[in-house]
Amino acid sequence: MLNEMNLRLYAEKIGINQLAILKPVVDYPNFRKCLNERHEYRHLRYRPFPRFLDSLTPPDCKSLIVMIMDYFVSNDYPPGHLKISNRGRYLWQTSNKRVRQLQTFLEENGHTAEFVNVPERATACMAGLGLIGMNTMFYANQLGSYVGIRVIGTDFIPDSYHEAQPEIVHSDICMHCRRCIKACPTKAIDPDGYRINPFRCISFINRHMGETFRNWPDNRADLDNWVDGCEVCQDVCPINKKAKHKPELVIDDLDFYGIRMKNADSISRDELKQRKDEITNPDFRSYVERLLDES
Repeated sequence: MLNEMNLRLYAEKIGINQLAILKPVVDYPNFRKCLNERHEYRHLRYRPFPRFLDSLTPPDCKSLIVMIMDYFVSNDYPPGHLKISNRGRYLWQTSNKRVRQLQTFLEENGHTAEFVNVPERATACMAGLGLIGMNTMFYANQLGSYVGIRVIGTDFIPDSYHEAQPEIVHSDICMHCRRCIKACPTKAIDPDGYRINPFRCISFINRHMGETFRNWPDNRADLDNWVDGCEVCQDVCPINKKAKHKPELVIDDLDFYGIRMKNADSISRDELKQRKDEITNPDFRSYVERLLDES
């Protein structure tokens, strides 16, 4: 019979850096309030509004397993090159794979296990795994904000459940810092913090192709040479400067909408100019042309 210690040992073995087990959350009042007040959530194509509403329905399971995975590689970008985010380089090719491994492990030991649609950052706060910064990013304890969050619903019952913490946890450091607000190239972060205009965010602009309400900056320079994502608000954060990252990273090649390349933190303008015709997504090609000032 599977016990909690063996579950945690296996999770650590496959590269899940932090794990907490909660009873299913009955309600997320702050997230519900946010959905009611933030009308921009009703205009996102990549995640239709009904899916946000569905995340407020308690999943049919005995436990929520909340997992944190570090995806930081580096942020030493060569001057003049077009930058590729840590999230784009590493998160997607690893986190889901590791969670599926844990799912299989649970199933092989006689338990149900499936991804559940819950507010991930709020659930991670309630699991005691970290806090929310002024840039709205989740900061995992000791690891900082370059992390992925995944939640599995299961019938596995631990020795004891983690005592639920508040839905939103903030850091006192943020109140005296505000570097992320000042550094954001497109001023997407609200001046008072803890709220972001997704349509102005560079990560939203270059990742979510076909979104009607993307707010392109008037000045190309405001795109800050980001070809994938944007992590300026995280790069300047003093909490991240003290983060203790996990070094054991195995990184696959990248595929930028048809451009296959070695995984790197940037691509030169000359190389992207030579290879932009390999891009299969017309919206991303349009973004690249703007970035290269060819539109």
